[in-house]
Amino acid sequence: MKQLFFIAAIIVLCSSIEPIQAQAVDHWESVILANDLWKYRVGTSEPPSNWRALDFDDATWSEGRGGFGYGDDDDVTNIPEGTTSFYLRIRFDIVDLTEIGAAMFHIDYDDAFIAFINDKEVARSAGLSDEHPRYNTLSLAQHDAVMFEGGMPESYSLQMNVFQQGANILAIQVHNASVSSTDMSAIPFLSLGMTTSERSYRPTPNWFQAPFVFQSSNLPIVSINTNSREIPNEPKITAQMGIIQHEAGRNSLQDDFNHYNGFIGIERRGNASQSYDVVRGKWSYTIETRNADGSNNNVELLGMPKDNDWILTADFIDKTLMRNALAYHMSRSIGRWAPRTRHVELVLNGNYEGIYLLVEKIKPDNNRVNIARMDSSDISGENVTGGYVWDIQQADGTDIDFGERRVLKYPKADQVQPEQLAYIRNYDDEFRSVMQRSYYADPTRGYQKYIDVSSFIDEIIVQEATKNSDAYGWS
Repeated sequence: MKQLFFIAAIIVLCSSIEPIQAQAVDHWESVILANDLWKYRVGTSEPPSNWRALDFDDATWSEGRGGFGYGDDDDVTNIPEGTTSFYLRIRFDIVDLTEIGAAMFHIDYDDAFIAFINDKEVARSAGLSDEHPRYNTLSLAQHDAVMFEGGMPESYSLQMNVFQQGANILAIQVHNASVSSTDMSAIPFLSLGMTTSERSYRPTPNWFQAPFVFQSSNLPIVSINTNSREIPNEPKITAQMGIIQHEAGRNSLQDDFNHYNGFIGIERRGNASQSYDVVRGKWSYTIETRNADGSNNNVELLGMPKDNDWILTADFIDKTLMRNALAYHMSRSIGRWAPRTRHVELVLNGNYEGIYLLVEKIKPDNNRVNIARMDSSDISGENVTGGYVWDIQQADGTDIDFGERRVLKYPKADQVQPEQLAYIRNYDDEFRSVMQRSYYADPTRGYQKYIDVSSFIDEIIVQEATKNSDAYGWS
């Protein structure tokens, strides 16, 4: 019978399409300022469903200059006290779309908002969960305006594909948290990063600070283009990925993709981590390198052995961006297998997403977890003893749950045979039962019969040294 080993690692885990690459910004200008003349409508009833579209007729809407609201003495146009919601629209022209390299939306607000450009959502605060909240929806979160006290409005980086040459529309819906609230406001701005020295719009406000615009790095650059499709939790969608990595010198967005340039499948990854930054969208992803026909494409990525399954982890709550990589490195350094990793810069649909960790996905393979592969005939004798891979995590909809957050990962739920599942479930149950007996430390009948002790010791060392808050119970 084969003993169970503990992998000492924190478990995290022919085309015309070209990934979008950002252009260098020469200077910033504002195309929309708060005191511009807006069309607005108080939310006493539901607006027409196309109110966010450029061709919507807003002739019957009221007209006023921003900001809008009541209660904070920062409102140029006052709306009735106790308002649940109000709606804003303003048209603006793009003189030359090719001269815009970046765009920023700023807004000071109370209590919640959703902003659209040409009927595409571009920014959303906390407190509003529905795709298009109704006029009488109250925000589930409270947020105070800060500019009237000298604070800075919140900023949102925008994708270039929301704009069009010529006429455009910015539409915003604003919601209160309570009908008895003493204040409500919206003060929006839209600024453009220009790639030439020409001046086409207006100066930015005095408080405006040019945002960091990613151009180059000593880390590899991973650029992914989904053709404006939102990346779902599942299933994977087809996208294009390019990687820029030079042996010497810096990697620049202007460089050709010299390391990988091809198709991938991509989906969001994680459980609790998918809610860490729903506003900005800094999620982790599972990717699968593919051929043009959708089949698996086993490739070497950044010096890691060939495979087609990879993870891009955001490490959102780890401000050092190093703890997972360090834990894996410690595991490998003491002779245990752990996923290899590479830090990379991620650009998604032209937007810089920050530093990510490219990680090998944990799976049975000669270059990954080197255990016996199983098929439908491995149902008795030594063959049924494995290998198996199971994980400590929150079960998702396709996992086979052993209880206590232990889920089977290999064989997959739709491939595991009844005899295999019965074997590994009984093995796991026996191990947990022994640990509750008085003889659990007996060298013959105790835990040593079921596990590889030295690998478990190494696992505990790594978990404790890195102070993994999810150790032993979650991931």
